[in-house]
Amino acid sequence: MEFGERAVFTLARMTKAPLPIPAICSEPPSRCSVCATDRLAHLGARDFGDNANDFHSGTRMFAPYRVDIAYYRCCACGFTFTNAFDKWTPQDFRDHIYNDDYLLTDPPFAEERPLRNARLVAGLWHCEKGSTAVLDYGGGNGRFADVMNQCGIVCESMDVFHRTDEPTRGSYDLVTCFEVIEHVPHGDQADWLAGLRRFVGPAGRVLMSTLVLDRDAVVGHHYIAPRNGHISIHSGRSIRTLAEKSGLEVYSINQEMHMLRPRAAQDQCD
Repeated sequence: MEFGERAVFTLARMTKAPLPIPAICSEPPSRCSVCATDRLAHLGARDFGDNANDFHSGTRMFAPYRVDIAYYRCCACGFTFTNAFDKWTPQDFRDHIYNDDYLLTDPPFAEERPLRNARLVAGLWHCEKGSTAVLDYGGGNGRFADVMNQCGIVCESMDVFHRTDEPTRGSYDLVTCFEVIEHVPHGDQADWLAGLRRFVGPAGRVLMSTLVLDRDAVVGHHYIAPRNGHISIHSGRSIRTLAEKSGLEVYSINQEMHMLRPRAAQDQCD
């Protein structure tokens, strides 16, 4: 699709009245779900229709819903989150965020990002072809796993919103998790990471991507985007704090890419 065609399609969508969404929690959170402090700052609010592609394309993808989504920032660990969707069911998320219009908020989701990430991982692990088992945790439509298998690296995919495949192994040498943790509700962060942790072998690694926001965490940042499902945005400190709860240590390669590994047994006993 050419840019002009996309622009016409977008404008056509903006003329449609947005569908009513389920009830939004309006009570402020009592404490940070990562570090448990009660020192929270109200960062501001975004309209439910705000999404990251508004910033990247320079064109609004959806007409305003006129539903404010309040975001808060932990004054201790820097975790930025909203509790607006705390009462939503998985089906609510499928119906109103991860639906047929989701690609308008994240065009690289279906093809570009899975291909880019598969080439990166296959290049780094090329010497281990045939001996490395990979699990793509929160793998979307499974495209990343398909390309990895084509490259000769055994890879499975699981995603609660997009496919229901169950992993066939108890543990994996590598668990990948690209652009997922920011979609996990704030109160489920620890359980979600613990669920990922159980698939990491003793010498395994986790390769995770998510944009960490430290000093530049302002509510207008394009990554704080409710229509994308970006409801839990980490700082460098908060992601390390969360990882420690599951016995993992974090090495951030850059602001977006992070490697996690099980802490050494002696370290866990300190």
